[in-house]
Parts: sequence; structure tokens; C-alpha cells
Amino acid sequence: MEASQTRRISWLALLGATTMAVISALMLWLVADHAYYEYYLFPRDEQPFYTYPEWRYTVFDLCALACAVVGILAAVLVARSAIRHEPISRRARLLSMSFVIIFAVLLAGALFIGPWLRSLGWQ
Repeated sequence: MEASQTRRISWLALLGATTMAVISALMLWLVADHAYYEYYLFPRDEQPFYTYPEWRYTVFDLCALACAVVGILAAVLVARSAIRHEPISRRARLLSMSFVIIFAVLLAGALFIGPWLRSLGWQ
């Protein structure tokens, strides 16, 4: 490969890694903030009257947490390969694809599947 093409691929990989890192960090921060209030602070403040969130919200939080961790790992591996001007490793590609798939499933579940199930009467 030419040097200019290698630099272009490296910059494109760095852009993708940065995008994954920002999305993952935002997800991690939102899930951690939500979990702190819902599972730690509110049960202590409102002890006899507090009810924990439904299981579907807990499962969604756990999946979002897993997606954020996978995204951060993928971003670090892709950025490392781009900075070193090496080909992106198989592990980084698999983690990147896993992040994209899990993120798409979470978005589809939150935006389309959840409201559709609620309209059918599922609580």
C-alpha cells in the first residue's frame, strides 16, 4: 500500500475509534448514573416505600453496560492499530462488529419493540 493510503486508513480508523469511544463513554456514564440512583440511593432514602425497577429495565441496563464495555475495548484496540499503522486485528474487528450489532439491537428494542409490546398489553 502507498503511504498516503495507509495514512488515510489510519485517520478513518481513528475517526471510527473516537466515535465508538464517545458513544460508549456516554452510554457507560448514563447507565452508571441511572443505576446509582435506582439501585443504591433511592432504596436508601425511601426505604419502606421504594420499589425497584421492573426486570426489563434491569436487563436493558445490563445490556447497555455490556455494549459500552465492548465499545470501549473495541475503540482502544482500533486506535492502537491505527496509531501504530498496523492492520486492524481480528479481535478489534470482532469487537467493533459486536458493538455495532448490540447497539442496533438496543436501539431497536428501545424505540420499536418495547412500545409495540406495550401496545399489545405486555407490561
